[in-house]
Amino acid sequence: MVIYEVYQHGSGEKGELSGEERELIGVLPERRVNRDRIDSDSVMKWSRTLFGNAFNADRLCFVQKTI
Repeated sequence: MVIYEVYQHGSGEKGELSGEERELIGVLPERRVNRDRIDSDSVMKWSRTLFGNAFNADRLCFVQKTI
C-alpha cells in the first residue's frame, strides 16, 4: 500500500519552524488503481483540499512510502 506523509516545513521566521524542520500534519492513503495518473501536483492538490487553509500551501511537502 502506498501512502503519502504530508509535512509542513518552516520558513525560519521567528516563532515558526526553522527552515530545515518539518512537522507531520497528516497521512494520505493512495487509492488510485491507475498509478500512471499520480504526480506531485495531484498529491499536493489533494493535501490542500483535505487540510484546507489551516496550513500555508507553499510550505507543504510530502514523502511517498510503501507500507
